[in-house]
Amino acid sequence: LHRDLELERQEKNSYRQKVYVLQNELIQSNDTEREFIALQEAHKEQQVFVQELQRKVEKYRKCYETSLQQETVIAQFESLFSQLPKEIVAEQHTSNHDIKNREEISTLNLYQEEEEMHHSLEEQLWMA
Repeated sequence: LHRDLELERQEKNSYRQKVYVLQNELIQSNDTEREFIALQEAHKEQQVFVQELQRKVEKYRKCYETSLQQETVIAQFESLFSQLPKEIVAEQHTSNHDIKNREEISTLNLYQEEEEMHHSLEEQLWMA
């Protein structure tokens, strides 16, 4: 009987030790899982940031390519312009100047007409 009691105590202690070890493993596993979840979140945030940077790089690349194309076109226009006879260039400049003057005169006429209409409306209001 005494021997059976001793065996059961040893078995009980053995089971306690196993439970203790399993509890520690569970705690460690939970800690590892929390770390893993935190790393996953950080990775997601990094992915979003990297994708945003990649979009910006692509946008800047396109802008750079466009600016290179524009420089090429400008150089071609300058080359063509330098080949035009001086008379045509002077005539075109005068023509542009005349158009600008006509636009300014037209704008002044519109202002005068507006002012006249405003005065006539005021007179009509005062007479009424």
